[in-house]
Amino acid sequence: TQIAIINGVGAISSGSGQSGFGSELKIKSGDFVKYLKTAREDKNIKAIILRIDSPGGSVIASDEIWEEIMKTRKVKPVYASMANIAASGGYYMAMACDTIIAHPATITGSIGVVMAVPNLSGLMGKLDLTADTINTNASSQFMNGMFPLDEKQTSQLHQLSQSIYYRFLNRVAESRGKTFDEVRAVAKGRVWTGEDAHKIGLVDTLGGLQTTLNIAKRRLGINPDTKVRVRMFP
Repeated sequence: TQIAIINGVGAISSGSGQSGFGSELKIKSGDFVKYLKTAREDKNIKAIILRIDSPGGSVIASDEIWEEIMKTRKVKPVYASMANIAASGGYYMAMACDTIIAHPATITGSIGVVMAVPNLSGLMGKLDLTADTINTNASSQFMNGMFPLDEKQTSQLHQLSQSIYYRFLNRVAESRGKTFDEVRAVAKGRVWTGEDAHKIGLVDTLGGLQTTLNIAKRRLGINPDTKVRVRMFP
């Protein structure tokens, strides 16, 4: 009997590999999905633990990982073990698991959406640069950083980010057995310690990786004192 531990460390982004600027570790959705698929299809692996240490990142990448976790849960139990931080996209990953275990000092929650849109219109004005366009419809220049956002475009951005945020809230509500309004009351981008997150129902229990291993073994009917083979990804 084996228990898989899939380590997710760093900001979440799409693709595969650790290439790019800086030496910090990253959670690449393509790699993480591959590890989940391997662990799911390996008949010797009876349970999976996601060891999450992430401040979040890309919405699309987090969604991709969430879908794969949900698919894996149908085959074998999946547990979230929160390390230093499991916030925003890190919490998004955790909430897809069967059980969430957080250290009392873990930083978690941050259920919210931040949208950043670069805009160079002010800089271009200072440099006395202008841009000409040919438009085929009223929204052709939406999010074109060469021009300031008008009221309609600002409203469109707000609606876009709100739809992403509400989907996040709905998925948390479904995962935690709460109503939309109950989740919204503890969301809004705020962060919580693991201890506080446990009190408000965002996590199931407190403990470290060993606690998570014991919970997984109990689910499999294995005595806590019995050693099992642990397979690490990556």
